[in-house]
Amino acid sequence: HTLYRSLNAVRPKRKRQGKKKIDQSVIDAIARLKAEKAKNRELTTEDAIDIALQKGLITAAPSVATVNSRLREAGFYDEKVVQRMEAEYVNQVHYADFSRSEYVGIVGYDEAAKDWLMVFDGKSLRYKNKEGNQRVWLGSVVDKFSRCRIIRYYISDGETADIGLDLLEYSWNREYDEHPLNSLPENLKLDNGSLQKLKETELALKSVNVRLDPTTPGNKDAMGPVERQWRTYWQRLELYLLKLKGNNYQLHLRELNQLAHRYMIEKENRMSHPLHRGFTREQVYNRSLIAHPPIRYEGNLKNYATKAIERKVHQDRIVWVDNIAHKAPAEYIGEKILIYKNRSGQMVGQAKDGKYFIIKEFEYNKFGEFRSAPDTY
Repeated sequence: HTLYRSLNAVRPKRKRQGKKKIDQSVIDAIARLKAEKAKNRELTTEDAIDIALQKGLITAAPSVATVNSRLREAGFYDEKVVQRMEAEYVNQVHYADFSRSEYVGIVGYDEAAKDWLMVFDGKSLRYKNKEGNQRVWLGSVVDKFSRCRIIRYYISDGETADIGLDLLEYSWNREYDEHPLNSLPENLKLDNGSLQKLKETELALKSVNVRLDPTTPGNKDAMGPVERQWRTYWQRLELYLLKLKGNNYQLHLRELNQLAHRYMIEKENRMSHPLHRGFTREQVYNRSLIAHPPIRYEGNLKNYATKAIERKVHQDRIVWVDNIAHKAPAEYIGEKILIYKNRSGQMVGQAKDGKYFIIKEFEYNKFGEFRSAPDTY
């Protein structure tokens, strides 16, 4: 062998490739499933193989690596470059973000089940009622070090304090279960949406000693770690169920949240960590907990966020909160009342006699309008 190399001999190349072990019809069947995009998103190769087997399109499952290699040879993929910022240990920084669901719509409220009825239909529908346009929102909290994350579905007309604090409370202080992410972080990163700007968010985070790290455009460690994972989730659960169950597959919101939580435990947390090779995300999280134990707290974030203030009701029934005029009932003129926000974000007043009432922003008359006393100002 050494003599052969010293003679600088080169083995002649094979003039033709050997026969492919996996028939092209199998690759084509999987490729067709991946090409049937919904909202410009495709199935993962693993899920496409699984669905092809369940639907009888193929008789045996080829390896994911083989299928990806054959698809890459055919020019099916476009390569992308990604930059990363890394945390040093578990729970050093969490990312929280909200997004609209890609493939789940709202049928309506099921009075018998006392729950919302959802439908997989390839659309993100709005449910119109007297209270406004209700939409399907997805909330996510991600631990940057381990990549473990929590997913929750909500029905809401926007990114309110109610769903934002509920997501954080569930991610940090729920009863222990199989999902490892269940601890306060040192830092929380939010985008420039409404949740970051709410006073309730600031009060709640200060009460549990979590530093809010707002994201600004162009920041090197922006919201990519959580926003990139939305694509993975839509692709691996929502799109998977849509393709497997078909359009108009219905289930309740409670069931959908249970399904999402099980998916995180059984699928995502058991994926290989991209940097700590040979370990899953769950293993990376639990190993780091040895040096950085979880931090828990007493109470509830929503209670910490509803800090009451005292105001005196003036003769014109106006009370000022954050430099905005609000109107109190006439019977409390001259008295002091307590004011706070409830979980739905409404301003609530409480009088000394213990009665509660909703306080709305004061509406001034427009030019030329006149209303008789006592409501004319």
